[in-house]
Amino acid sequence: MANKLIIQGSYSAQIDIDKTEGGIAYSIMAADKNVGSKGGSLNIVYDSAKCKSYEGIISAETATATTSCFVAGFTQTAGTAPGSGELAAVYVHFKSMKGTTGNLIITYGTTALASIAAGEAVCIPLNGVGTGGNGGDVKLHVATDYTLNTNEATVEVALIGQA
Repeated sequence: MANKLIIQGSYSAQIDIDKTEGGIAYSIMAADKNVGSKGGSLNIVYDSAKCKSYEGIISAETATATTSCFVAGFTQTAGTAPGSGELAAVYVHFKSMKGTTGNLIITYGTTALASIAAGEAVCIPLNGVGTGGNGGDVKLHVATDYTLNTNEATVEVALIGQA
C-alpha cells in the first residue's frame, strides 16, 4: 500500500452588506450567489524519504530558496528534500510575526504563488507540473525589512516528495 498525501481545500465567498434599519447600522455577511462555497480534495502518492521540513525565522527580503532563507540556527527535521522533478506539494505556515515584517511571499521558480499574513497557511500541490516540481525552486521572503529581534517572521515549511 502506498503513502497517501491528502490535500483538502475549500472556499466560502461572502458579500459584506451594510444596512441601516431603525437608525442602527448593521454589517451582514451573506453567501455570494455567483460563486457560493466549494471544496474538494486531492490525493497524491508520496515518498516519506523525499520529505523535509524547516522551521525558523526568515531573513530573506527577496525570493530565496528554502535552504538558505532562514536565520542561521533554524531547525530541520529528518528527511531529504525532494530533488528535481520530485516535489509533490509545499506547505507554508506563517506562524507568527514580531514587529512589522509584512506578508510572507511564496515563490516557485520566478512565479509568486501566494502572499500570506501571520497566522495563515497554505498547501500548494505541484504534482503534475511537468514531471513534478523541484524542491530547490520553492523560495520565500518577507515583504518588508527583516531586523534581528525587531521585525521577524517565524515560518514552518514542508516540502513533500512524490513517489
